[in-house]
Amino acid sequence: MSDFSGRVAVVTGAASGMGAATARLLASAGASLVLMDRDGDRLASVAEECRDGGSPAVRLDFARLKDR
Repeated sequence: MSDFSGRVAVVTGAASGMGAATARLLASAGASLVLMDRDGDRLASVAEECRDGGSPAVRLDFARLKDR
């Protein structure tokens, strides 16, 4: 994968499946991430994994009004 350092990627459906895999792949390529999903608990876990890998990650749980 290319170097995504200095770029921001927005990933929807990031709590599981292809969205989570895409988030992890982009994080490993150096991207800063905005991760979105309705499953806040699983989304928090994926965001933490990405942060632990050194990628800044912000999560948005659309089920929570304050995140909208």
